[in-house]
Amino acid sequence: MLRDQQRAGTSLGSSTASVLALLDSWPEADEFCEVIRKRAQQPQYSKLIESCNTLSMVVPRPEQQQEKLAAIREIVAELRGRVVSHLAPDLRRAWSRYAQSSPPRSRSRWRRRRAA
Repeated sequence: MLRDQQRAGTSLGSSTASVLALLDSWPEADEFCEVIRKRAQQPQYSKLIESCNTLSMVVPRPEQQQEKLAAIREIVAELRGRVVSHLAPDLRRAWSRYAQSSPPRSRSRWRRRRAA
């Protein structure tokens, strides 16, 4: 693995190595990355540090879960009709079977959106 990383680094002109920091809380991780991002802007570190990402950049924090899930459900409901109408007939039948087996709440929401 080290040999592969070295070859990749040589080919790209930069390191492909990553570092993982495990912290006790989301706020601590965000604060840590904020410090790292500021450091990456300094000339002596700019070639060493490309980025710092936290889980909160890709996953909603626990207190935001319900709000984000509701937004995702709305997006899915709006896209379903448009997407399903472009599916091949066999895939449309598969979707229909799925829609029939999905929870009633999501089916009724989908049908309301589709009728609108």
